[in-house]
Amino acid sequence: MSAVAFVETGSQKIGLLKADGQLVFDAINEGNQELIQLLEDYCYELALVILNIQAVLDFSKVVIGGGISAQPRLIQEIDKQLRKIRSDLPALEATMCKPIVLPCKFYNDANILGALYNLLSLSEMADGHKDF
Repeated sequence: MSAVAFVETGSQKIGLLKADGQLVFDAINEGNQELIQLLEDYCYELALVILNIQAVLDFSKVVIGGGISAQPRLIQEIDKQLRKIRSDLPALEATMCKPIVLPCKFYNDANILGALYNLLSLSEMADGHKDF
């Protein structure tokens, strides 16, 4: 499930006509059990993806981007799910370090800055300059 799908599903569960991540997390932080379970399931899926990629790339830190990354509860829940999966799989725990999960520095602006960087890189290459 994508972050967008998570927010849309959560918004529907609390009766919003338009998806609103802030209101979804407000409801989670207020103790809405249905949304807390949705968050736990979403973060479990993310944790599995992180561990699968880590098995191939052997990294020790992962950063989460987008607007949803500004929610401390998300980062905490991903970390909790990583610990749960690792404790259920002793071989995994014995062979790979638990990755550190952090929000990216630019949160929701990360995609815009990445797009700008790509545009400027392409522009530089088109002008015959390979250095950015």
